[in-house]
Amino acid sequence: MFRSKTLIIAVGLLLFLAGGGGALYWMFSDKVRIQGIIESAEEAVEREDLDGLMVYLSPRYQDAYGFNKLLIRRVMQDTFREFDRFEMTAGGAVIAVEGENARVRIPVELRVDWAGQRAYLVGTNAKPAPMEIALRKEGLRWRVVWVDGVK
Repeated sequence: MFRSKTLIIAVGLLLFLAGGGGALYWMFSDKVRIQGIIESAEEAVEREDLDGLMVYLSPRYQDAYGFNKLLIRRVMQDTFREFDRFEMTAGGAVIAVEGENARVRIPVELRVDWAGQRAYLVGTNAKPAPMEIALRKEGLRWRVVWVDGVK
């Protein structure tokens, strides 16, 4: 009896994945991967791990301010050198995946210690800064191709 129920469930799952459910699964899977990138990048910032953060940027990164991956690396290197005790809050992401592209809208706060005082680098104590992040699937990985909302 147990084997027949297991077989029925397995066949049903295969049919679901082979049919329209497969696309739903992969779309959900991409959203989960992107959420993981957001969480890992947040942790990298808090650890001041430059390489751990840069791994998520595409070599083709280019934002509206003219920053590319190399300039972002220099800015973050200087930021990590200048400030201490990074604390980042990035929650409530809205993720939209369309084929090989994705957009994320997320409120972000970044607090640091500067000259012995707590300060906000992104957002304020009243409200987080709205950010928009564009990602592109490069090979099997999602990579950030531009960010908007951080000034």
